[in-house]
Amino acid sequence: MVYLVSSASRGNSTAPWNTLLIAIALWAPADIAISLIHQFWLHVIVDIVSVFSIAIPVLILRTQVRNYVVVAIIA
Repeated sequence: MVYLVSSASRGNSTAPWNTLLIAIALWAPADIAISLIHQFWLHVIVDIVSVFSIAIPVLILRTQVRNYVVVAIIA
């Protein structure tokens, strides 16, 4: 994850951000489902908070990179 974030910060590509979002989309539902099956409610809450605390900044940064690339191409 550190590699993806550092490479995304250096370049103009949205691929690292997309990779992080795909990883979250694959991990979160499975982890939450396992926690729900075992009725481990605290872990469900922690997972949901974690998903939002990671996904929202990644979406914002991904959008900023995409806008930067468009501005750089136009300029």
